[in-house]
Amino acid sequence: MTDPGEGRPLPDATPSQPVEVVDDLEAYQDAVRRIAAGSGPIAVDAERASGFRYSQRAYLIQLYRRGSGTVVLDPIAFDDLSELAEAMRGAEWVLHAASQDLPCLLEVGLVPDRVFDTELGARLLGFERVGLGAVVEKLLGLHLAKEHSAADWSTRPLPAPWLVYAALDVELLLDVRDREAELLVEQGKTEIADQEFESVRTKEARPAPAEPWRRLSGVHSVRGARNLAVARALWQARDAYAREIDSAPGRLVPDASLVAVARTPPASKRELAGMRSFSGRASRSEIDRWWSAVEAGLAAADLPATRVPSETLPPPRSWADRNPEADRRLKAARPVVAEIAESMSLPAENLLPPEALRRVAWEPPAELSEATIADGLAAHGARPGRSWPRHKRSPMPLYVLDKRSWTRPDRPRRSPAADSVAARRAGMIPEARFPGPIEGVEQVTERSEVVFVDGVRTPFGRAGEKGMYWGTRADDLVVKTMVELLERNPQLPKDRVDDVAIAATTQQGDQGLTLGRTSAILAGLPQTVPGYAIDRMCAGAMTSVTTVAGAIAFGAYDVAIAGGVEHMGHHPMGFDADPNPRFVSERLVGSDALVMGRTAERIHDRFPHLTKERSDRFAMRSQHKAAAAYASGDIQPDLVPVATRGADGWGLAVRDELMRPETTMEGLAQLRTPFRPHGYVTAGNASGLNDGATASLIASEDAAKELGLPVKMKLVSFAFAGVEPEIMGIGPIPSTEKALRKAGLSIDDIGLFELNEAYAVQVISLLDHFGIDDDDPRVNPWGGAIAFGHPLASSGVRLMIQLARQFEQHPEVRYGLTAMCVGLGQGGSVVWENPHFDRKAAKKAGAVKARKGSGK
Repeated sequence: MTDPGEGRPLPDATPSQPVEVVDDLEAYQDAVRRIAAGSGPIAVDAERASGFRYSQRAYLIQLYRRGSGTVVLDPIAFDDLSELAEAMRGAEWVLHAASQDLPCLLEVGLVPDRVFDTELGARLLGFERVGLGAVVEKLLGLHLAKEHSAADWSTRPLPAPWLVYAALDVELLLDVRDREAELLVEQGKTEIADQEFESVRTKEARPAPAEPWRRLSGVHSVRGARNLAVARALWQARDAYAREIDSAPGRLVPDASLVAVARTPPASKRELAGMRSFSGRASRSEIDRWWSAVEAGLAAADLPATRVPSETLPPPRSWADRNPEADRRLKAARPVVAEIAESMSLPAENLLPPEALRRVAWEPPAELSEATIADGLAAHGARPGRSWPRHKRSPMPLYVLDKRSWTRPDRPRRSPAADSVAARRAGMIPEARFPGPIEGVEQVTERSEVVFVDGVRTPFGRAGEKGMYWGTRADDLVVKTMVELLERNPQLPKDRVDDVAIAATTQQGDQGLTLGRTSAILAGLPQTVPGYAIDRMCAGAMTSVTTVAGAIAFGAYDVAIAGGVEHMGHHPMGFDADPNPRFVSERLVGSDALVMGRTAERIHDRFPHLTKERSDRFAMRSQHKAAAAYASGDIQPDLVPVATRGADGWGLAVRDELMRPETTMEGLAQLRTPFRPHGYVTAGNASGLNDGATASLIASEDAAKELGLPVKMKLVSFAFAGVEPEIMGIGPIPSTEKALRKAGLSIDDIGLFELNEAYAVQVISLLDHFGIDDDDPRVNPWGGAIAFGHPLASSGVRLMIQLARQFEQHPEVRYGLTAMCVGLGQGGSVVWENPHFDRKAAKKAGAVKARKGSGK
């Protein structure tokens, strides 16, 4: 870690004293006396064993107070901590991400009177990175190692490095708190911060659900009351056993396994034991327990309801059909809140809780006024305080700010292009000015609509000598896809192809020499067809598509071929590269920026709630969904078989080589973390090193109609964006926001997502940002790069191929998104429209969802 301003290594934080665990009565009483004798705020932290133990209890409590020193307490050793609670009474507690630790502290009787949350303070101050390590680095200029946050803190004895880590978590907190408090005063945010801190302190725990088994991930796919009874019985059996042995339930048998059994209950214990989808460390050792649960579910007399009432609002993406007026209100209010938040340098969610805004937009007060809307927002958790009225625009009077959006009658939506045409006809936008006609030159007068005609790809192979393409040239792979593309569309005369854009990241050897031109000649296109090569690392093929699309929209082309190839076996990423030494010497980027796996580790650092367990679970689902897609025949129609040559002779590649449908959470947990000791990123929750190629046919809508070419998707908008290279994985977030903004859409309008899975954490960071569940069925429904592979510059078109197929199967979906992160800190996103969209199907799907949501 280095000082970004000076280029010098940052000093490592070290404990102020030797770390000893307080685990006997004498040491405990001494610790109580020391805490009571100290002065000022108390830094507090707790360590749990999430993902390892059944409970969320604290297995270690760390305290630091000026004049007291550091106390590292083992709460398991004591039945009563009331003396410690009394010594801490009245003092301000300083925590980082207080909402995570307060519940387990309350469980042992430690209740704060006041809190200062340094993570929340960092958010209010507008820090881009709010993890404790990043905040310490920014405010104190120290490097704080964060290597053991996901460890099993129930381990006894605790290793010495873990104890050092635990002590440092509190020893620096008071200095961070003091610096943040100064900055909050400077920015005039002290009152807002006090409100937020108090809200965290007093937040009540959610009541336990009446039917907790319905939280099973994927239970929505279980159909029928009897099958739901089996799911309930299995969940209850697992929960009882997990509680009995104090183990995280998912470590025994994962949710997906219970759901798989409930969906298709076995007829015997032997059949249950033989189910490949029934996995987990206790799946066979406790087979009698699980079989008894299946039998109990099948024989149950009290069958669960197939639909249950819910107070949860429907997802905003369905509002346009279910409650158009609420949809208009929400869409009018969101940019207002965003604008105010930006003017105050506040996160929008801290200015106005999104749930409060949704509730009032869905069901506004009977009489609309500034006061009634303010009361409605406050009733759902908004905290107006005295600071808002001092700003020229307050989040409260949304009705006053945009009264028309709350009252105007419904009207059909039009595409941004249609709105632009209407505005031009109305004289609101001047016609474009062009020079007068030039003899012999066709004049461009308006934008052409761009369509995705077709796309194909090779099966993706393992990179290296053991991979199926080790003896195959890279250019032969992409030529194979181009030939197949032309043969699938014989109505396209070859001389009508205006250009060929082929991407590769490492442009040398058999994937160098202006690939677009050489592959065009090798594929049999006329020599009059030009071509060129493109490099935007992982987004190479995506950029090929958007580049030719821009030329088509401008009117320069009618038809083009766009794709990409990467032979990582022949040309490893970064091979023979010579980065300018200024990047490092002048601290333009950190050294992690050049190692993609380390950038993924950095995302985990910045967003601690994106845990390794979430990454592993997402990766496991990707493998399972990909296997299901192959079993359903969804992938094969767009695969091009490739003849291969190896040491054993000739072969035929017909399937992606690196898929692992047998993946389990237990297996993923055992994998090493190659980019950092005790890290988060493994070979199992990241894409592999692969060889493969893709190609697509892009055309103007008019040319497609003229030539009788199919239209699988319509291009709506695209965008690329840059971010810090050290955390390149978050790149698709700003690029998606830009693409949606250009399209005049919101994330709720997107019905299908194809997101490149370079790393699982990279995808879930985007989902988390937009409030989308990790297991949302709209996201990568057929799996992604973790299963299929990621041959860098070719992957963008794979996303488009799969989205186009899914559009055919889902006429109720109007818009889809393909997005990916890009090396050196970029993101790329493309919004597509479904030409098969059927408004009746969409309304029917909306009605079905509405009935499910209402429990009717």
